Order: sequence, then C-alpha cells, then structure tokens
Amino acid sequence: PSDGVSTYISNILEDEKGAVWFSLIMGEGILKFNHAEQSFVQMKVNPNNVTEENWVNTIMRDSKNVLWFGTDNGVFTYSGGNFISFNQLEVDSPFVVNTLYEDRFHTMWIGTNKGLFRFNGKEIQDLSPPGIPVLEYNAFAEDSRGNFWIACENFGLICYKNSESLTQE
Repeated sequence: PSDGVSTYISNILEDEKGAVWFSLIMGEGILKFNHAEQSFVQMKVNPNNVTEENWVNTIMRDSKNVLWFGTDNGVFTYSGGNFISFNQLEVDSPFVVNTLYEDRFHTMWIGTNKGLFRFNGKEIQDLSPPGIPVLEYNAFAEDSRGNFWIACENFGLICYKNSESLTQE
C-alpha cells in the first residue's frame, strides 16, 4: 500500500463480509482492507507486541467463517473483533505454524515445524509419522478422491488415502 504499510505479505484471504486480510511477516501482524471505506487497518495478533505471535505465516477461513491465523508462536482465531489464542496444542514453544487447512469433514489440520496436528473440534491429535524425524509441514491439499496430500520440507510428500482413516501411502 502507498501509505507505508509493509509489503512483506505471506498470505491473502477474503472474509465472508468482503474484507481482504493480509498476513504480514517480519512481526508486523495483520493488514485488513475495507472495500467500503477504501482503507487499510493494521492489527497485531498479540497487542503486547510479541514479535513471534505477530509474524503471521498463514490465514484460513473455516466453514463457520472463523478466521484462523498461523504465527511463529502458535494459532490464533479472530472473533468479535478480538484475536484469541488457540492454546490446545501441547508443543514446546515457540513453534511455527506454516499452514492451516479444513478438510471435507470439517477437521482442522495444522502444519508446524514441530509436527502435524489434527483438530476435530474437541481434541487435538498429533499425527506426526512415527520413526521419522520431526518434519516441517508446509502445505495441505485434498483431492476429489478423498486423498489428503501433505508437503513436507526436506522430505517431499505424504499422501493419506482417506483423510478420515489416515492410512498412509
């Protein structure tokens, strides 16, 4: 933007009201563009200015229109004008959240530098493959056959035949 706001943008998402959200790295938080007002507002995920929590790597909107933000120190949701820490992951901090994804079963997948996690709305499961050193999970995709693809840094791909049963291929 021409008003001096960061150009270190890692992800872009439009919410259900038409506002466009930009995740900013370099500890700068979130940028929100309001079409009606033709203006940008910069926000901090953590207003106490903890740099790791304001280094936002990814944004995702789930099927309930909740916005999820993956940062360099965990996951946050946005509701009612407030960022809320999603502290259900039992992982040593700091941990970097690289990617978030909601599958066709409305299960949330969380890819971090400390492992692979799945949240079914009630509990978190650590799905990091046993016997493999901790991988950095960078991207998820689900194909029309129900296969769930996971891109891993320095490892390649993992494909689960069905994201519900988690049979690793």
